[in-house]
Amino acid sequence: MTLRDFHSHINFFTAVQVDNDGNLSFTSQPQKGSYVDLQAEMDSLVVLNTCPHPLDLSPVYAPKPVKVTIWRSDCKPEENPCYHTCEQNKRGFINTINYYK
Repeated sequence: MTLRDFHSHINFFTAVQVDNDGNLSFTSQPQKGSYVDLQAEMDSLVVLNTCPHPLDLSPVYAPKPVKVTIWRSDCKPEENPCYHTCEQNKRGFINTINYYK
């Protein structure tokens, strides 16, 4: 792997708002039972962590348990609801298929 293979982080469970002056403010914590489904149509490396958000002003670091479930879906792209959501998704699927030919 090279530096071009690494991308910025994504925080799915914390809300941060931007005001008109470009200032960021931490606004919420995830609710119990929150979840995200990630779909990878190609080999992917995913790194998970439970570190506190840098804008969270809480003096207590209290990480919560995380449950991860991984499975292989044999869904054909044309049968996948994400494929039909928008043209950009469809292009992504097609590009991935062409990449692996």
